[in-house]
Amino acid sequence: MKQLILCERPFMVYKAILKAMNTNDSVDIVLSNHMPGLEKLYQPLVDSHIFHKVFYYDDALYQEYIRDEKLSEYVKFPDILWKWPKKFVRYLRYQRLARKKKKPKGLDFRCYDEILANDGVSALNFMLNFEKIPYVASEHGRGNFRNKVPLHILAVYISIVLDYLHIAVAYSASSKYVKAVEVDKNEGLVGYITRRKKVRECRISELESALTDGQKDKVYKIYAQAFGLPDQFEEEINLLLTGPLAHDGILASEEDQLNCYEDAVSKYCDKEKKLLIKPHPRDSVNYAQRFPDALMIDKIVTSEVLSFCSSL
Repeated sequence: MKQLILCERPFMVYKAILKAMNTNDSVDIVLSNHMPGLEKLYQPLVDSHIFHKVFYYDDALYQEYIRDEKLSEYVKFPDILWKWPKKFVRYLRYQRLARKKKKPKGLDFRCYDEILANDGVSALNFMLNFEKIPYVASEHGRGNFRNKVPLHILAVYISIVLDYLHIAVAYSASSKYVKAVEVDKNEGLVGYITRRKKVRECRISELESALTDGQKDKVYKIYAQAFGLPDQFEEEINLLLTGPLAHDGILASEEDQLNCYEDAVSKYCDKEKKLLIKPHPRDSVNYAQRFPDALMIDKIVTSEVLSFCSSL
């Protein structure tokens, strides 16, 4: 079987690498700068020969669409009264502009037996729908199809209606061309997926367990080449994995977020051990100012990759 995996988020790239290393099928991958920094993986993936072909797509349209956007702005009243309508207008414009964009040279959706794409909104995702190509939608992060925030659910159902009227492409794996949804665990998923789509599991832990030590080392070296990860770590370290608490409106400000993590490090970390900080992909806080002695891991690096370093 010939497969294509469209990767627009760090988790999806990691998942694609694991899937390609666990199959004898021919697998191609498309990287984009949908999330800035992913493009650094292009040459290491080419050099690794894990994939049959590696494509790259410059998704400048998406960057324009989300410019200066924060999730917290879409959950607070009364901001939601004007933020959501404005976002929808931008969404329609984004799709209109995407129709004029070209795919990477040599990429033909119709030559694949299966295409796996993120559930999100990207120019390439729109192109699949414009060309009426059936595809499998994957969660862009573990558990993101469990988002049951009422405003999100309402927005998805509105997009589903517009999708059937051929006005807009539905998002969050709801397009009429999504033939199935792939998740890590089929638990607690939102109703608009379980009632309308076939759901299949792809357990990341099982893909990881199937790798040999040599394959794990190869995965680590891909990320080390792309993001300058050290060859060796101290035997014991403190590891801080952050979340975008201010961006998502959980905390009021980035200063509050820094204070929160500073308190956690002070309370739980061994001061004699090195501190590693791996920010969430959507976390834009500058931790180096508050933790000048910490080793910063690029936020595009999937945290599971660190466990493949033999010295950790």
